[in-house]
Amino acid sequence: MLHIIFSSDFSESDNSTIEQARQLTQVILDTYISSNSVNIAAGGGGGQQGMTLRSIQLRRDHMKNTPLHVLCYQENACPVLIELLLSYCSTDGKDGQKLQTAIELICNVNRDGCTPLHALARNRRSIDGMDILFRNCLPLCPDIEELAFPLEPPPSTTTGNTTTTSGNNLQQLHPALVQDIFGDTPLHCACNCGWNVNIENIRALLRHCPSALKVRNREGLLPIDYLWNTYSTHEIPTTIGPEALHDDEILSDEDTSNGSMLSADGNEQTKANLWEILNPMLEATYFGTVHKSSNYHDGENSWRPLHAAAGITHHSPHILRFVIQQLTPQELSRRDEDGNLPIHVAASTKSQHSSPLTNIRILLDMNSNCADEVNGDNMLPLHLAAESKKEVDVILALHKICPDAPQNRCRSTRLFPFMTAAVGSNNTVDVIYTLLRLDPELVRS
Repeated sequence: MLHIIFSSDFSESDNSTIEQARQLTQVILDTYISSNSVNIAAGGGGGQQGMTLRSIQLRRDHMKNTPLHVLCYQENACPVLIELLLSYCSTDGKDGQKLQTAIELICNVNRDGCTPLHALARNRRSIDGMDILFRNCLPLCPDIEELAFPLEPPPSTTTGNTTTTSGNNLQQLHPALVQDIFGDTPLHCACNCGWNVNIENIRALLRHCPSALKVRNREGLLPIDYLWNTYSTHEIPTTIGPEALHDDEILSDEDTSNGSMLSADGNEQTKANLWEILNPMLEATYFGTVHKSSNYHDGENSWRPLHAAAGITHHSPHILRFVIQQLTPQELSRRDEDGNLPIHVAASTKSQHSSPLTNIRILLDMNSNCADEVNGDNMLPLHLAAESKKEVDVILALHKICPDAPQNRCRSTRLFPFMTAAVGSNNTVDVIYTLLRLDPELVRS
């Protein structure tokens, strides 16, 4: 019954229609709970059955969608009904009549491994439903800092009409980190809406779970990769916005005749749209939140998107080029509160995903003099690269621009770069050998 009610189109409905749907939903849920209470009070087998009976909120249709799935898939998912449905969930999992917590309902997956949050993330209209979902389940969410990244998509098996997801226990994950059968998180879905991406949905997901930026799907794509692919390889549709056609109707399979729209002579409106979406994603990566940069306006501690982009080695290097293109050349010589230039950030960043060599080469091409600059700790980029255990190709790229760097002691530690590379764990003989080979006299030091 709830599936039928929630499949209605509320986009053209007036307040009276929504109120009728709310009242009917409330009657159904109250009746169900009352019938359980009678069974429990009667005792015997009926009482036990009432305690273990699957809640009406978890009943599924042929696509394994719960009523909350159906409601969230509607283009104008009604926040009033979402709030009502979640109000019947237990807040601590100990209420005998309310058989599931909000996080269990929100993390419940359908046949495609999608949760209601996946469904809302694909919504192209600005709604309040996503904040309602998070508000109801966040008190029960695990500590994201304790989760290991990158998360691997959980394996799934299908038997008949039932899809079982194993590996990552959905109840141990933050709802924004649950991956569907393709490995997509809700943030992947929000970023994979073509030209009708809803920036408010992206901001909401980043606000509640910035760590979702680090999760790759089964194809190895990050959420930001979907955005980049849309804005850099497709033609602009004639209609952009909530009333636009579906992706397969508005996106051309052919590349633009003038090359990438994000090139220097590309469409300015397209670049402005991408920058509006990309900026909060950089903030979330740099600060771990989308709130903090609002306090960084002017002066020495203002928001520095180029520093953020320089430190993100798991994203496409094209993103760094795009950020440089959007900013003034002076940003390449701007220092953060620790005296770091963007090159220092790139040289010191540790990454398990890819080599930062491309980022460093981009920054050196734009401003080769930065290789001779020390940061607030009196360290050259080569010192930082050695300290963060960079690969040999990074060391050689920095040496090519600044050939005297291997002979320079760090003013703070009094160590040569080869000594810095040898300190601590995970030191590589190749880097130490390369630095010594560049200046064999260092052996006598």
